[in-house]
Amino acid sequence: DYMKKIYLAILLGILAGCATEYQRADFFGDGFYDTQLAENVFEVSFQGGDASEAHRVRDFAMLRAAEITLEHGFSYFTVLAADDQAEHVPYAIGGYTTSYYNAVTNTTESSTTPVIAGSSTVLNPTKRIMCFKEKPESVFAYDAKFVANSIRKSYGISP
Repeated sequence: DYMKKIYLAILLGILAGCATEYQRADFFGDGFYDTQLAENVFEVSFQGGDASEAHRVRDFAMLRAAEITLEHGFSYFTVLAADDQAEHVPYAIGGYTTSYYNAVTNTTESSTTPVIAGSSTVLNPTKRIMCFKEKPESVFAYDAKFVANSIRKSYGISP
């Protein structure tokens, strides 16, 4: 009975850690990054999740674009370029070591071969945005407040 509780706690911890969180990039690289390229041009990216969370990760990149716009005193932004990158990262679940004797050097040598269990997909959508104080008439522009409020509401993120 005690072991069942431990297994359940571990399982719940794993499941709780699976959903991508909206945050500045952490030690493992999951979260948002942003770089100012000009007075009103920024590059924003969000890394995390897997293929099942593609929509969520893209939304978080848009949320960061809206926040950056508002933080720098602008009201609207347009996406100049977008790249929905995905990287397949293999993971190992142990391995095996092979040892052999080298008669020429009179030494024992060994090598370890990882056992690849599979791979996970890490998503990293990147957007280059241009910000405006007034809504431009010549191009489509997102209303930053509307985008931020809409995405925060969808995912229960407080401002």
